[in-house]
Amino acid sequence: MIIHTVTYPAQRKDATGSRKTMTWSRYGQLLSFTDCSGYVTRYDHDRFGQMTAVHREEGLSQYRAYDSRGQLIAVKDTQGHENAV
Repeated sequence: MIIHTVTYPAQRKDATGSRKTMTWSRYGQLLSFTDCSGYVTRYDHDRFGQMTAVHREEGLSQYRAYDSRGQLIAVKDTQGHENAV
């Protein structure tokens, strides 16, 4: 039996020493990203693993809608405008 283990980076440091941290779900979906300034961006996913929302530290959120086949059909921007894809 061969078991493949995938690891995702928990943090990264750039050439200037600035650190960025990430948290992941057990399914490999990005749940949060903290930039070097400490701003946190959170990500929501549906039961199929598709990203449904991005919530920024500043209170701005973007939402995504999918059809029954899992195809992206609309994106609602931070101002509430919905755009068909």
